[in-house]
Amino acid sequence: RRVLALASFHGELVQPKVLSAGCSAAVGKDADGDVDRARDPGRCLLVRFEEFLDRFSDAGLLEQAQRRRGSVFEPAVIDRARRQMVAEIVATREDARSWERLGDTARRVLLSFHVAAINEGVGRADPDSARSAVELAELTDRPHEAARRAALAQMALDWAEGEDDVIDRARTVGAEGHIETGNVAAALRLLEDQLNYRRRVLGDDHPDTFATRGNLAWALMSALRLQEAIPALQALLTDDLRVLGEDDLGTLGTRKHLASALTDAGRLEDAIPALEALLRDDRRFSGAGAAYIDPGS
Repeated sequence: RRVLALASFHGELVQPKVLSAGCSAAVGKDADGDVDRARDPGRCLLVRFEEFLDRFSDAGLLEQAQRRRGSVFEPAVIDRARRQMVAEIVATREDARSWERLGDTARRVLLSFHVAAINEGVGRADPDSARSAVELAELTDRPHEAARRAALAQMALDWAEGEDDVIDRARTVGAEGHIETGNVAAALRLLEDQLNYRRRVLGDDHPDTFATRGNLAWALMSALRLQEAIPALQALLTDDLRVLGEDDLGTLGTRKHLASALTDAGRLEDAIPALEALLRDDRRFSGAGAAYIDPGS
């Protein structure tokens, strides 16, 4: 299991015999009995990945793979296997049902392989690569991974070649990563670009446009620029109430951000009534602020 996961995660098929033995051990009793499959570790790993995760819980299989390590393939064979692996990842990702069945862990491994391969010159950086990078950024969601998330989002932006949906997703997840690492200036640039795009394409009153405005305000709050964040949130709340209504979760999320900003600014005469009203209404809702970068605790 470790051989398969680590080799693919780092994009390194430099010891394909290890993968070959692992593939053969997972699909048959005789580790030398499936030569064709063993010579195509990329396809084997992708097609049977979920099964491997279960069957490689046996440490004996790992030891067997290590004993059978052998010599490396020629560079041309390694390159062919990696390129085929990338093609298989793209094809499987386009089949939504098959892709979802893999689960988050498997998708992270395969997307990491794709992104690493592109960075190492195996294949061309194109919109397919950008889609892998932005999806990997969205799956890279642990608190200590914020810098990695921002870097992956930037790769997606660099590779997107005008694919607006990819660019829009990359701006959101990139801004999130930058805020968490304290690089608020970079987050603000991404969110301002996103706001201009969403206003032009979706319109001023679209909920996604409101979400970007909320994220911009949250970025300002993170930078302690409360004198800018508070009027931005007040204006957003007015539009939320007008378009979405007082019972919408986005509206409640904006109220939470505004109450928090007023509290941080020391404006308790405004913050306390806002918090009391939130306490009453919050019992009627759950998951408020889900459209925003910060959940609005």
